[in-house]
Amino acid sequence: LFGFLIEQGFIRWQKRRLQTYMAVACVAILFGILSVKTFAQCKIWNNSVTVWSEMLKDIPGHWFALYGRAKAYELEKKYDLALADYAQALSAKPDLVWVYENRGTMFYNLGHEDEALKDFDQAVILESKSAEVFNNRSLIHSNRKNYEAALADLDKALELKPDYLLAYRNRGLAYAAVKAYERALEDFDRGLVLDLSNAELYYCRSLAYVHMN
Repeated sequence: LFGFLIEQGFIRWQKRRLQTYMAVACVAILFGILSVKTFAQCKIWNNSVTVWSEMLKDIPGHWFALYGRAKAYELEKKYDLALADYAQALSAKPDLVWVYENRGTMFYNLGHEDEALKDFDQAVILESKSAEVFNNRSLIHSNRKNYEAALADLDKALELKPDYLLAYRNRGLAYAAVKAYERALEDFDRGLVLDLSNAELYYCRSLAYVHMN
């Protein structure tokens, strides 16, 4: 049950992150590229894949445009095309830590944990400062019952982002999985300080109390 709760929280977080990224990216591209095109041309750009593809006609092989189109393909669930653009972006610029971060997240969502772990590991090697990367990698470790590694990653996530509610939740669940219920309760309580109305944290805390007694 604790493992199921970890999985569901990751899926909800990733959907929100993808939508936020694409909204920001599309605004940037519309100001940067559409401003130099005619009004008639703008009419045909009715989706973000088209925008990024037009950009790639102007600057072929540019890593940023490839990355942007990969994210657009991902939102459209065209995962093979997304992976192809991710690979080209990394071929053009191999040190793009956030490409590894996002491709790893996509791999995880598709159930390809080995590939996801490789990308998260590479992001860490490139000195990722993303708390989300450490949180996400912890989920793979937890799924494989490697809770020591999961807890280490969650400690790092919270070092980078002390108000990271999801990391408190996930660390609490990892502590609960190794029967460290008092420490689990501490993390659930810390999460509730950040969001007192979070029903899921109350539920997790009640489970921990049940297992303690």
